[in-house]
Amino acid sequence: MSGIISSNIVTDGLVFYVDAANPNSYISGNTTTNDLISNVSGTLINGVGFSTENNGSWDFDGTDDYINCGNPSILNFGDGSSDNPFSIFSWINMTTANDFVVMSKWTAGSGQWAIRFYLNKFRAYFLDNTNSGWYIGRMCNSLTASDYQNQWINFGFTYNGNSTSAGIKLYLNGVQIDDANYQGGSYVAMEATSQPAQIGAQGSYIDSSHGYISNINIYNRALSQEEINQNYNSLKGRFGL
Repeated sequence: MSGIISSNIVTDGLVFYVDAANPNSYISGNTTTNDLISNVSGTLINGVGFSTENNGSWDFDGTDDYINCGNPSILNFGDGSSDNPFSIFSWINMTTANDFVVMSKWTAGSGQWAIRFYLNKFRAYFLDNTNSGWYIGRMCNSLTASDYQNQWINFGFTYNGNSTSAGIKLYLNGVQIDDANYQGGSYVAMEATSQPAQIGAQGSYIDSSHGYISNINIYNRALSQEEINQNYNSLKGRFGL
């Protein structure tokens, strides 16, 4: 694994890793990208572009671009009765921050999880489809997402699987930032829906991102603060931080 992954990131529990700068994951001009851990293939939809800056990133136009990663079992983290822990982190550069989607497995009537910016706030949330669409999540009210436009940031979350909003923690550049719940109803657990996982969009290309996504790491456990710091420090130089 270390010969394929070109940075000193944590690999324990890593189940999905795509990186536009890694030729084992993506080559400019291709219409597919490969996850380096579980062999998940992603299809670039509607002309997702490529930028060579900062070694490489995907360029989303904010209209209809996204990467369709299908519905692999490794990206389902609930069975309708209980949730499993997981973490998602990504390096992004938002041209427009208000409704920027990092990655989601969510569309109307078939939601599961999303990490994104909505109404100019940092958010991550999960949906219980079987229980009248109730959801849990965390957000950051003290920060405005548009203040972080046109710069590279590392954004992500950890979730301990306890089916409460309190089990979710949001991180910006290695620092925990969540300060409010984003929830409704009596959430029990996510269920393994058929909705494909999508990079850069939520629900096909509804709420499509405008900006750049360089890489995404997904773990089947909640990372520790020390591990989050390790991942951030291993790549921050690439993005001028």
